[in-house]
Amino acid sequence: MRYFPDESVGYHYPSAYIDYFEPDYSPPEYICREAGAARRHRWYMTSRLVTINDIYSFDPNAVVDFDEFEDVVGRNFRQPADGLGFDSSPVAHMWRTMIWPNNFL
Repeated sequence: MRYFPDESVGYHYPSAYIDYFEPDYSPPEYICREAGAARRHRWYMTSRLVTINDIYSFDPNAVVDFDEFEDVVGRNFRQPADGLGFDSSPVAHMWRTMIWPNNFL
């Protein structure tokens, strides 16, 4: 979606992309096709808002304060009480493999 401007919401083609890919760059056909499907999707604006508000990728002077996100991170990414790999989650076996790479699953 980043390759395709949407003037109706004020999203312009990033100037950094012109520097990276040259002014006459055209994305591959499969990306163009998927962008068209995304534009017709009912959640199009959700993904478009990411391209509008993700300024950190393009603004080297942007300052992010972790305190604004600490609560969200704490609620969603806390350490399981039994520890990673021992919480019966769908990815517990992956954590155990990283902890003990020489053990059998």
